[in-house]
Amino acid sequence: MTQLAQRDSNWRFAALVWQGHLLDLLGRRAEAVARYQEALKFPGSPTMEHSQYKLIINKQWVEERLKTPFERK
Repeated sequence: MTQLAQRDSNWRFAALVWQGHLLDLLGRRAEAVARYQEALKFPGSPTMEHSQYKLIINKQWVEERLKTPFERK
C-alpha cells in the first residue's frame, strides 16, 4: 500500500469511528455498532490521536466500543 493510500485508509477509518461516536451519543446504538464494525475492516493498525479529548483511537479502542457505547464525560 502506498503512503497516500495508507493515509486515505486511516482517514476513512477515523471518519467511520467518529460517525459511530455521534450515533452512540444520539442513542442510535445499532447504527453506531455498524460503523464501528465497518471501521474494523480496514487493513493494518490505523491510529488517530486527539489529545484535546484524551483519545487514542485504534482497532483495540473500537473493539471496546462494540462492547460499551461511547459516552460523553
